[in-house]
Amino acid sequence: MSKKLKQAEAVIPEDILAAMLMAMPVLPPSSRRQAAMKKSLLTRVDKIVKPGQAAVVKSAVLVVRAEEGSWFNYAPNVDMKVLHDDGDTRTWLARFGPGGRISAHMQTGDEEAIIMQGWCYLDD
Repeated sequence: MSKKLKQAEAVIPEDILAAMLMAMPVLPPSSRRQAAMKKSLLTRVDKIVKPGQAAVVKSAVLVVRAEEGSWFNYAPNVDMKVLHDDGDTRTWLARFGPGGRISAHMQTGDEEAIIMQGWCYLDD
């Protein structure tokens, strides 16, 4: 004989619970946890890609190490490295130093930016 469990009634209405969760600050992992995460990720990547090489993995993923290849200075305190540009879509890495900013500009296609260092705010 199996027992059917009754679903517990919500103590806090869903809209209030959602508002409370959205108001909670997002805390970054500790520096120790960040280091462990980085080590784990790099260990996994090293099993796929040998240092000094970019490699296509399963013909869908291109691995490019941030410290390899050419970076260029895009604006004061902003360095960039283009990972992909097919004329319609561009993917790039960026490092923003103190006070680094990119002025407002029009896009000619889709753009994906991966911020490796610093912060990036869009619009206001």
